[in-house]
Amino acid sequence: MKISSLIILVIFLSSCTQVNELQEEQTTMEHIHDSTHEHNNLNETKETKPDTRAMQQPSESFIEEMKSKENIKEFKIEAFQFGFDPETIEVNQGDKVRFIAWSRDVPHGLKIKEFGVEMKLQDSNPQTVEFIADKKGTFTFYCSVPCGANHKEMKGKLIVK
Repeated sequence: MKISSLIILVIFLSSCTQVNELQEEQTTMEHIHDSTHEHNNLNETKETKPDTRAMQQPSESFIEEMKSKENIKEFKIEAFQFGFDPETIEVNQGDKVRFIAWSRDVPHGLKIKEFGVEMKLQDSNPQTVEFIADKKGTFTFYCSVPCGANHKEMKGKLIVK
């Protein structure tokens, strides 16, 4: 009787150990499943959350600034003894004008007094100026830095239609 009781006790304890191992394994699997589910939910939240920046309307000042940048008339001007290339520039009244200018040789200037433009062109490094061509007519631009014997003849024309 004692041996049979002992055998039953061993079987019983063995069963309990297996049940505990199965319960631990099930708990671990549930934890992994929950973690994966939470991770997937986080990804879904990130993907489905609307981007509010894309829904904001741009301000009127931003729109005007973009329009003005689109309508800039840009000219690259090279100054040299004793002229400008190009020598004649044409724009329409109301245009926003950008000059990018540099000197090929000695220091020069580029001045249009009617539009408040005055550039110092020391070397081949480009200088930039912008202005609104708000007056119609033909305007002289000239070298404002003494640059040699024919300095006074160094002129160009800005035609505003």
